[in-house]
Amino acid sequence: MPSFQIDFGYCVKNRNMNVLRTVIEGWGKAVERDAKYLPRDPAYWYGERPNLSVLAAGAWLSGAVALQEFDGSKGWGKNKYDGRYDLFVGLKSCEIYIEGKRKFLRAHYSPKQRAKVVADSIDSVITDARQVYVTKARSVGCVFFVPWFSKRAFPSFKKDAVELIRQQVQSFIDLDSADMWAWCFPKVTRHLPDKSYYPGVFLGICDVNRR
Repeated sequence: MPSFQIDFGYCVKNRNMNVLRTVIEGWGKAVERDAKYLPRDPAYWYGERPNLSVLAAGAWLSGAVALQEFDGSKGWGKNKYDGRYDLFVGLKSCEIYIEGKRKFLRAHYSPKQRAKVVADSIDSVITDARQVYVTKARSVGCVFFVPWFSKRAFPSFKKDAVELIRQQVQSFIDLDSADMWAWCFPKVTRHLPDKSYYPGVFLGICDVNRR
């Protein structure tokens, strides 16, 4: 029986990501709070900006500071250009610049299909995060994966939701594409009335400086 909880949890695969533990714990609280406020319309269902807003809220809840969507230089040397940063998180120990993406993911994918989609998404956000032009700060890429369970593929989802979500969580933990995995599946969003179920969100985080 898995030892993790499906409501919220995280798995650190690279100890360099330990610096984000409190921020991720705050993120879990922020996802839960948003879900309670709008259970039929959670922020994680939308694009990268709403998801990054919830992550920023998690940073503030943890005692850190956060700033979103601001101008800054990107690229290096002759390829340097004016761009925008997705998210800045200021911690007592360091400063972190985060580039993010959001990706829907079919829950019925085979392990091989899931691994490829996740790896491709992680590679894409790492490419963006490498453009961060800040030498004394850490650059991080993150992808918010929203699994969707179609009623056709999962006709018994309402009855078996907990076990099916556990299987999804384990499948992500087993992947080495990210340096840290976090997830949140609030009870109030596990049975959203739609053509498919979108019970929660995974967050994959990569330390670009270590890749």
